[in-house]
Order: sequence, then C-alpha cells, then structure tokens
Amino acid sequence: MKKIKILFAMTLLLNCAPVVRANDGLDRYGGRYLFYHLYQPISENAGFTVLEEDMKGGADGAPAYRWGRPEFLAIVKLIAAEVNTTQGKAQHQMPIFDLSAENGDTPIDWEDKEYPTGRHPGNSHDGGNNFDLGYYMTSLKGPHIDPDYAVCDDHYSKTEQDEEGKPKDLYQCFGPVIRLDVERQAYFFLRLFQWHADRFDHLLLEAIGVDHYVKKAVLDRISSWREQGTYNVTPEIIAEMEKIMTCDRWGGWARFHHHHTHVRFREIDEGGPFRNELYKLFDQERALEWQLWHDKFVDKTVFIKADLLSYKLGRAIDVTILKPKNLLVESCEYKLGSEDWVTAEEPENNFRYVFDLPYKPQPRDKKLRIQAKIQLSEGTSINLSQVVHLPALSPVLRVGVYKSAICGNYKKEVIEGKELWQLTVSFPPVYNIYITKVAYQIFFMDDTIEPVVVNGKGDQFEATFDNDKKKGILSIEATVYVSKRIRHTIPIYVTL
Repeated sequence: MKKIKILFAMTLLLNCAPVVRANDGLDRYGGRYLFYHLYQPISENAGFTVLEEDMKGGADGAPAYRWGRPEFLAIVKLIAAEVNTTQGKAQHQMPIFDLSAENGDTPIDWEDKEYPTGRHPGNSHDGGNNFDLGYYMTSLKGPHIDPDYAVCDDHYSKTEQDEEGKPKDLYQCFGPVIRLDVERQAYFFLRLFQWHADRFDHLLLEAIGVDHYVKKAVLDRISSWREQGTYNVTPEIIAEMEKIMTCDRWGGWARFHHHHTHVRFREIDEGGPFRNELYKLFDQERALEWQLWHDKFVDKTVFIKADLLSYKLGRAIDVTILKPKNLLVESCEYKLGSEDWVTAEEPENNFRYVFDLPYKPQPRDKKLRIQAKIQLSEGTSINLSQVVHLPALSPVLRVGVYKSAICGNYKKEVIEGKELWQLTVSFPPVYNIYITKVAYQIFFMDDTIEPVVVNGKGDQFEATFDNDKKKGILSIEATVYVSKRIRHTIPIYVTL
C-alpha cells in the first residue's frame, strides 16, 4: 500500500487522459488515478442520497458504479451540504446515480450474459470525473411509475407504447418541470459555478448535460436572484452557465437528462496553482464528515473515517479518526476484521493507517468491521467500531479489448466455377464476454457494397459469401461491435 500512499499525493498531478471510447474494459489511465467509493451518507443533513439499485425509467445507480476521484466527490458533498444548510432540508434530496466503474471505465451492464451493454455512451463516464446527479424534487410520483425521478410528466409518446402496453418513454421533457425543486436545484448549480469561477479560476467544469426545460427553469430563477441582488449572482456567472450547461442534440445531450444532470469535471493539477485550494477542500470535507457523524450521534465527539480506495482494482481501506481540533490524542490502534491490531502510522495525519486488501474477485457485496482503540492525552480511552461495505468486484473488469489483438482473415476457393469466400475474425477467447456482433462489408470495384452480418458468440464469427458473378473486389472489412457501444473496423482484404 506504500504505492497507493504515494499515488494519493500524485492523484491530481497528471494530465487528463485523451478522450477515447470506452465500454471495453481498457485501463486508459495507466494506474494514474485512485478511485474512491461513494457511500450512502450517515446523516440526512448531507443533502444527498445514493441510488442503491437501478430504478424504472432509466435512473441508473448501483454500488458497483459509484467510483469517483476524491476532489470531485468532496466538491459535490460540500455543495450538497450547503444547499441543505441554507435552503433547508429538501422533500427529496439530490440522488446520485452512476459515476464510473472501479476500473475507471464507463459502466457496463452484465445482466444479459449473452450481450453486455454499455450503460452510457462511449467515454461519457470514464475516469471518475463524470457524475450523474439526480435533481432535487418536490415529488417522486409519476404518471406511470413510482418512484419516478423524471422532473416532468410529459416525457412519453402520445402514440407509441412499450412492451408493457404503457406509453413509450421518450426520455426527454416536452413540457414544464412540474416536480423539480427549482429553488434548491438552482442554488446547487449557482454554487457549483461560483466555485468554478472563484475557487478554480473557471477551470473546474467542462460540461454539464441537462434537460432543456430544467436549464430554462434554473436560469430563470438565477436571473431573478440577479435582479433582486440575492446570492451574489453576476452577469458573468449567468453567461458561463449558458455556455457550459448544454442540451445540444447533436452533442448527445438532449435526451436522457430529464431525471439527472451529467456533470463533467476538468482535471485539477495538484502541483499547480490550486494546490492550497485542494488542501483546503479536503480539510472542509473532513470537517463536514465530523459534523454529519456528530449530527447522528450527538453524545459522541470521536469517529472513524474509513474510505474505500481502488488502484488498478487493488483495494485498500484508508482509516483516520475524526475529532475536534482541541481534543488531543496520545495514540491510536486499529483492527480490520480478524487481523491483528496495528498502530496508526501517521499520528500527524489524523492517525492514518491504510489496510491493503489483496486482489480477488468478489461475486457479491460483503462487509468488514474496523475497530479502533484511541488513547486520549488526558488519560481516558475510547473504543470505536464501524462496518465498511465492499461492493462486488467482477473479474470481467480485468479484461480489456484491444483492437490490435483482433485479426481479420479470409479464405477464397473456386468450386465448380464459383468463387466462394470465407470470412472470419480471430481474437483471444476471453474477448467473447464483450464482443456482441460482427458485420462484414465487401466493397466491389463497380462501386457496389454487399453487407454480411453475424450475430452471436464464437471465437471467429464466421461468414461466407458467393461471388458468383466474379466481380472485382476492392476491399473487405469487418466491423466488430463491443458492448453494443463500440465499433472497431478491421481490414481483411485489400486489392493493391
């Protein structure tokens, strides 16, 4: 875990990974990032909640897909708590949906064992800096499902029906956002953009996908605050919100944001101008964590803070103690599960100790108990205990599909005057868990094209075609579909 400790200090030092496709299990970050798991908050005063499972209507959220980078998790937590403090407790707190998978890839649904499907397009949830945040809402009762996290009722077709005979969901608002808690949602966005401008010099936010009707309602409310001189709203902030908040159809943002906003953060260089701001950010998060625990257990002042980390799918539990600054601690020991007691290695760093969890696939969620024995300088001792939940860790996250390992092959025979072609693609057998379809295209010299599509499983996805007219073939290509989201084009035959 020494490596993880060093990397923790380097987490934000590195440049942003290139924007590339995902849903294929590849580690595009080369072990550059630590991912932290987001848990359900201990107190309602946190101002947010998490979805424990996928909900009807496309509200996607599950523990296996709640991995993010610590700086962005801290920002969301702190602003959500501020909304709760300044605006009061919401009738329905902000629900957090999908972040990233544990390997930093965009999450994939494996429920259909034959055909895995990317839960989100392309690279949209790569890297732990893409957050799907549900909206603050006044009601979760929709016209056809309950709970319904869509903020409008008018997001259904008036002519088409789904397989259950209900109106087909079009995943986009076509009318007012009647269940949006506009006040709290607008305040959350405003504070996010004020942090973007004031704390991170306009370098925090890259894009925010939002439904058109939500954007209009939010900007109308924030503009009214500007006119009233409330919350320090400036014309510059409103102008920047207009640009970064997008519902552009051609960019893929128009649909599927009727029940959540997609926040994409930019890289923050820890070694650059925001070094002190980040340290301040993490200090604020620790103070908030202590307050939330104290809200829940008012008679206690010392608590365990246990963060689940993952680096290249190797997990660790980072343990510290939360306490008031004026409470002096002499020593601290921890015990994880049935392991031996260990002494905290970093008393100057909140009595930190990092437990390595050796890699092994984990088919289901499990729990580990952490105990602490804390000796106060005044002579008294405190014994604490806390359960840490470990989400399932699928072995498929170890598999990455590399285009360079996929080969196209052909065999041509002339039988009884007919020209027969056999086309195949070959790849490592383990790729079968990702590859869902192969489509071949034959390009002829006369500018015609013949498509051949092969569905199903198999190491080669074999296809044949009969060139009975013996037309000249210019080239043959195979398009390999990965998780129904990615297409790799593989050349098979080319005429010089």
